[in-house]
Amino acid sequence: MKKVLLVLLLVLLFLSVPTLRSFAAPVIDPVGEKLAMLVEPLVVKVRTPFLEWRAKDETRAIVHLLRDQEALGLALPRTREFQDWLQRRYRANPDGLDPWGLPYYVKYTEAGAVVGSGGPDLLPNTADDITDTLPRRLR
Repeated sequence: MKKVLLVLLLVLLFLSVPTLRSFAAPVIDPVGEKLAMLVEPLVVKVRTPFLEWRAKDETRAIVHLLRDQEALGLALPRTREFQDWLQRRYRANPDGLDPWGLPYYVKYTEAGAVVGSGGPDLLPNTADDITDTLPRRLR
């Protein structure tokens, strides 16, 4: 255990001192890249369900904002105005981006207003999208 701590301390020392860092970079960088390649799939596997949960929670909250807008007799935002509207109205996430850093979207269908996130594949309108729907009101 002491050896591991000593190695870790030496690595941190080399990384924190610029002249030592440039000396150690040819050795440390390839090891770091290999380690990152090994760990990345595990991190993605663990992180994705949390991001999906957050996106589901946020799409639900955005649908509630749309419902409130409709209840006040105000028009729902047009698709091209949705991001601006969302940034003004959704204080919990004022940038209007999903957990993967992409803008939430809205599309209007016969069923109602569908709010969505592109999901883990980062592409909107695919099978892994996370969506919630504000049903169309009967008039």
